[in-house]
Amino acid sequence: MNKDITIYNHQTYQKMKDCLPAGEWQEEYDFVEFIYKDYKCEILRNGFGALCGYVYTPEDHPLYEKIEMGDNRIDCHWGLTYASWYFGEKDGKIGFDCAHLDDLVPLRSRENRDFLGGQFPETYRNIDYVIDQCCNIVDQLKVKEHE
Repeated sequence: MNKDITIYNHQTYQKMKDCLPAGEWQEEYDFVEFIYKDYKCEILRNGFGALCGYVYTPEDHPLYEKIEMGDNRIDCHWGLTYASWYFGEKDGKIGFDCAHLDDLVPLRSRENRDFLGGQFPETYRNIDYVIDQCCNIVDQLKVKEHE
């Protein structure tokens, strides 16, 4: 991770850690807020132990409340899976999750391997990976600011 980010909040939730099996996720934060190129970003660990990344689109951005889940104008890990306005929120939050077929998800990893017969290699998407993906979204949004 070589991005110029400013982390201003991070937390670890011990109850979450107690539920997860051993792995590198035990040493990571479960919630991180940071700024990259004046965009607010968040990372949150979901109930299965996978990380999710979010970027807040500013109200004056031409794509504010116009980006949809699965929108191909924004490229990120398996595509966008969250857009806050679908849920009646007015904060411009878009995001993605790291709980897909080839992702190692701490609380369901073994279940996936058994169900799929080991067909898909799983990779844990760590905090550095998710920060990079959030920064990638911001870089794309910056390009589209004046379109």
